[in-house]
Amino acid sequence: MIAKRAILLAVCAMRAAFAHDESIADFRSVNGKSPFVYLGEIFRGTGNAADFDVSVENGYYVHEKGSPDHYLFFTGRNLAQDPVWYLVGYAKSDNAFGPYKTVRRLTELEANGVKSLSNVCVIKHNAAWKIFHDSVLGYIGATPALIRYAETRDLDSEWTPRGVALGTGAKGRFDDNYLIDTRVVHDGSRWRHYYTSPRNVFDTTRAQGCAVSDDLADWRRISEDPILDSDIEGLAIFPYGGRWILMGCGPSYTPGPVPFRTKIYESPDGLTDWRLVSTGEDFDCSNLWPGTFNFNRDENGLPFVIVSQTGRDKLDPQPMLLAMLATVPEPGAELLVAKASFHSKSKEMADAAEIAHTFADGRIRFWVRMRDVREAGAACVYVRRPALQDKRGGARGYRFEIDAEKILIASEVDALASTKVASPKDAWIACEILCAGYALAFRTYDATFRKAIAEATVSCGDFASGSVAIGTRNADAEFARVEIFPQ
Repeated sequence: MIAKRAILLAVCAMRAAFAHDESIADFRSVNGKSPFVYLGEIFRGTGNAADFDVSVENGYYVHEKGSPDHYLFFTGRNLAQDPVWYLVGYAKSDNAFGPYKTVRRLTELEANGVKSLSNVCVIKHNAAWKIFHDSVLGYIGATPALIRYAETRDLDSEWTPRGVALGTGAKGRFDDNYLIDTRVVHDGSRWRHYYTSPRNVFDTTRAQGCAVSDDLADWRRISEDPILDSDIEGLAIFPYGGRWILMGCGPSYTPGPVPFRTKIYESPDGLTDWRLVSTGEDFDCSNLWPGTFNFNRDENGLPFVIVSQTGRDKLDPQPMLLAMLATVPEPGAELLVAKASFHSKSKEMADAAEIAHTFADGRIRFWVRMRDVREAGAACVYVRRPALQDKRGGARGYRFEIDAEKILIASEVDALASTKVASPKDAWIACEILCAGYALAFRTYDATFRKAIAEATVSCGDFASGSVAIGTRNADAEFARVEIFPQ
């Protein structure tokens, strides 16, 4: 038995040794489902009309390696003005995934006649931070429709306005009206400044342009023509898996309560040959009004996206949401399933599928979202010994269950350990199963796996290894990013 156990461990270790190869496929729908897992809000407006951050949007995350502080720059609405002015502020947290708390409004940017500011982008270069911002009301004459910038040495200090970074194009060109969506990215040799220019502010016509610079001060347009004609704005644009990806917000052409959808394009070089990857009809939460996107990586290199909402009522706090990719496993893990749904109508029989043929010591991690849990129903993970080993006696396998009121570990005949914990319906719940020797543990966490919520443990002296299956019993549930880590 020891030799066989060693072989199984070697197989698991070999699987985990293969790093995930990032590609555009990570952003494609999974069996008609979104590749994203929306893990809840990280920041919201106050809802108080007297505050500049009554309603927030256009979130932009900033973190310097080694710093305990995480920054989220954003746009708030000044409802005292008609039409509404947009003002820039920032919030802080001790965690990339929030929650964030507003620090202050950047009033120093409201100088030299600038009254309304919108999308922001913050970059560090040669020990100085630069913030680029555009003016969303330029097209009705409230302020020139230019992209300006300011500098500081300390993100918690005042910014010094430096003037115009990028002006509108020559008359008659696609960008002679106004500029929004300032996004500055380094491509390995020079800086790129992407932007959006609505050709007609009264319809959905949009076009993206790009300028380049060596010093973030002097910018040169790469062309007088757009790099992409589209119907999107609210850009996130970034290199990924040897390609460039552009995420934006565009109109939904499907009847329903949500007017906007997440749309994704890809390009080989970020400048030419853009191709539409997704129209987003399967991507969004049922009540999400996507506005702008901010792509980032956490301290382990795992990608995440901050999704800001837009277009809601002027007093709506418009919570910003954290989204992770179900298609990208954590470092050191093997992804077994990105997304899977199960619908069992029986209290005795499960709707389940095997996802790993062999599993010994290690961890299984996943998110689960319970859509409907009926009488005696639960979402389940099964670790079973193959039938050929039944002659050894003892339990053939173990079942790890989560329902609305508890988590439970059970054999095929008995409940062995349980812990009461409330699990809300229609929310992603982070779960972990630990197999260490003959000890089993089942844990739930907050959505980002940072804080343990509940745990059930049991000793199992008659079980060594088995296959892994996921499913439901008399319940409808969805699993996301099911992955294993060898011990």
